[in-house]
Amino acid sequence: MKLRHVSNFLRVVKLHEVENQSPEIEVMKTFDIQPVIENTYQNYEEFKKFCLDVKILKLENNNFMLTELGEEILSNDEGYDLNQKQEELFIEECFLNGNLSKVVLALLAEFHEEDSKFWFPKNEIFGVCMNPEILPMLYEIKLLEKKDTQIFINEKFTDKIQRLTVGLPKRKISQNQIDDSLIIMKKIGNLGEEIALKYEKERLTKIDCEKEAQNVERISEKWANAGYDIRSFDGKSDDLNHDRFIEVKSSTDVEFSIHWSYNEMEIAKKYPDNYWIYFIPKIDLQNQTSDEPILIPNPIKNILENSDYDKKSESLQITKN
Repeated sequence: MKLRHVSNFLRVVKLHEVENQSPEIEVMKTFDIQPVIENTYQNYEEFKKFCLDVKILKLENNNFMLTELGEEILSNDEGYDLNQKQEELFIEECFLNGNLSKVVLALLAEFHEEDSKFWFPKNEIFGVCMNPEILPMLYEIKLLEKKDTQIFINEKFTDKIQRLTVGLPKRKISQNQIDDSLIIMKKIGNLGEEIALKYEKERLTKIDCEKEAQNVERISEKWANAGYDIRSFDGKSDDLNHDRFIEVKSSTDVEFSIHWSYNEMEIAKKYPDNYWIYFIPKIDLQNQTSDEPILIPNPIKNILENSDYDKKSESLQITKN
């Protein structure tokens, strides 16, 4: 769910308002025939639950009523994107106070302070967030900001967050929490590979390579150390010998940020003209969707040897002589 779509939900509520009450049955009927926004189906129950949880709406006797906060969010609506005032309302009233503050403040208490800035490693954030589905919302309203391999708290709110998190202990991360985070990451990776496989078959079909499309293979589940996930074809192939090796990298974010293993890099070096990275951005597990794949041929040249990309090692392999 995207916070910038909340105003659309509130407009539907307002449309049916009579004497400050809107019959839920009418709101639901109208909302269910709303057009798809950003290629995403708008889930009525999801918006309803969120608006009630953060007290944007009240529900009494099967009638919705906009709260003062709901009225303020709607009155500041200026179109498609959230404006600064709406972002601040969501931050101050919904995430730093109210029902969601328990989850958000517990997360923010985990951040490390350095030079008056608060940061946390990006690849560990899922493991310490009690509800990882809330993270995209915190990025959307700019309470959290991603920079390279780290996530920072918006400096505008650090003083208030420090006061609100006084006394909150840093949580110990249990093995179960780590396991849960790995399960989510695996689901993201699996969905990304499914999307990449479908994309690749459709790409070949569009260039009249039906036979090749039928022989595209996802090998990652059977051959985990191959150094790539999908083997395919650049185009027509008389002998159906695969000549495109695809490593799929998936993310719930738009920003290009990947972990590339030594084995994968070695295969990419061995077959520079045949190796591709397909980056699948904005994975949405609930709706089983993503943004359009980003295709990168010869990643040794186009990523590893390209100064446009920052390369940082986050681990060290050590062996004794």
